[in-house]
Amino acid sequence: MDHVELLSEAFPESEFNINPTPNASDGQGLITVEDLIAPLQGTTGFGSLRKRMHQLDKKGSIVNAPLSKAVQERVDRKAGYEQTSEEVSKWQEIVKTNREAPTLVFTQRPELSATSTAELVSKFEPCTDLEKQVASLLQENGFATSALEQENELGFNKVRNCIHNT
Repeated sequence: MDHVELLSEAFPESEFNINPTPNASDGQGLITVEDLIAPLQGTTGFGSLRKRMHQLDKKGSIVNAPLSKAVQERVDRKAGYEQTSEEVSKWQEIVKTNREAPTLVFTQRPELSATSTAELVSKFEPCTDLEKQVASLLQENGFATSALEQENELGFNKVRNCIHNT
């Protein structure tokens, strides 16, 4: 009696349930690009897709499997260390000079003129609707001074400050 093997499928089942190539009857065949694009035959753009796929196939561009998480983190840390080391090395000479200096001199600030509130008020121009409304109310009721009066007052204040400072 011969042992007869019963096949329930016409081809071996695969993980993706794709018909294997003819030489894959033993279940060891590989899925090719042709197997993947065969169902698209007859659709628009199939010719250009097939050309591009053959070009990629000729180049033989093989993508490596992604690195494990631990290895990837190590590579990231190494790249970060190198970048940080490069950035820090730019400042080493300045830090060395500052450490050796008996005193540190920071950049000097530009001299700011003393601004009085009267000077700020004279330069103020209302921009928003609310500011314009308040300015008109002050003017109507006589609480606001004209620009000429403010300039005169500013001039007197400056002269007075110069006299008192000398």
